[in-house]
Amino acid sequence: MGYGITDPSQMIDVASINTYCNCMRSFLPSFTNIGQLIEDAGNICDENALRIDNLTMKPQLVEYGESVKNLNTQFASALDQICEDAAEIRAEQEREYYAWLEEEQRIRQCQFEEEEEGEEYGNRSL
Repeated sequence: MGYGITDPSQMIDVASINTYCNCMRSFLPSFTNIGQLIEDAGNICDENALRIDNLTMKPQLVEYGESVKNLNTQFASALDQICEDAAEIRAEQEREYYAWLEEEQRIRQCQFEEEEEGEEYGNRSL
């Protein structure tokens, strides 16, 4: 994949992405805590207390609590993937940039050599 990188300032900022992901990770325990509170509410309350039109919310609350707790794992996995992808993209961008830089240096060297040959030829013909 080509990124068109011709300057290091164009490369992805992996450090900032990692900082952002680590900040987001600090919120992950909240999912576990909130999920546990929802689950506890479902377990503590009497089925009749949670009944509306002969339907009870008790099983749903326990299920919802478990689902909220599982968000912790899902978000952690997504944040890990973001950090991994950012590092891979940065490595690809660096490879592309250094290949471009080498090609630019090769072109300049060829141009320099052509100019020198042209000057030598011009000096010989005088």
